[in-house]
Amino acid sequence: MALLISAGFLCFLCLGLRTLAGYRLIKALCEGVLRGGDTKTIEDKITARSKMFKAYEKLTSVIVASVYLSELERQRFAIDVGYTVLFLVTLTFLALPVVNVLVWSAFFGATLFMVILWMFRFSAVNAFVKAFGR
Repeated sequence: MALLISAGFLCFLCLGLRTLAGYRLIKALCEGVLRGGDTKTIEDKITARSKMFKAYEKLTSVIVASVYLSELERQRFAIDVGYTVLFLVTLTFLALPVVNVLVWSAFFGATLFMVILWMFRFSAVNAFVKAFGR
């Protein structure tokens, strides 16, 4: 019976040792605040051990990246609309031989830009998913 009690105690001690150390750090921080002493070293220890603080920094990065990514997607939507209009103009002037070369060259240049834009978009979205998609 005593062996099972000891095994249970040691098992939970191993699981909760970090929690006990954390409570000790919180107590030291509060005592430092009450005494008016320097608490910077204890705060650094707490932030170094805190998983939520690390998640907060990551969350800030996710917010900044996703807001900027949504702004870029809005701009890309405007470019897609312009490309669609150019495509429709190209199809419209397909029969006119004089305007045909001018429109086709603009369309091919825009197509090359769109391919590069999509490549950059996919690489940025893949990097975003790899960094923050876990």
